[in-house]
Amino acid sequence: MTCKGILDTLSDYLEGDAGVSVCNEIEEHLDGCERCRMHVDTMRAIVTLYKGWRGDQIPDDVSGRLQEALAETVERACRKPTRKSTVKPRRKPKPKPKK
Repeated sequence: MTCKGILDTLSDYLEGDAGVSVCNEIEEHLDGCERCRMHVDTMRAIVTLYKGWRGDQIPDDVSGRLQEALAETVERACRKPTRKSTVKPRRKPKPKPKK
């Protein structure tokens, strides 16, 4: 499962509606991806707090906006940073003036 795959199935996973194989794939990914694990833990806490506070489901429009914000955050976090070379290009020696 990829980081994007986590986002696509996160709601079902957190609500307990994902199948066993999907849950296994997600958990396997989370074992190796700290960023996704942090986002899943954060989302789980948000859902738990919200349900405890209101006692009902998150409205669809709020859930959608939250999912989009999390997706953008995970995509930014999971992008591999481009590594700039620290080696300076070799300069050609200046020609010596002719005498």
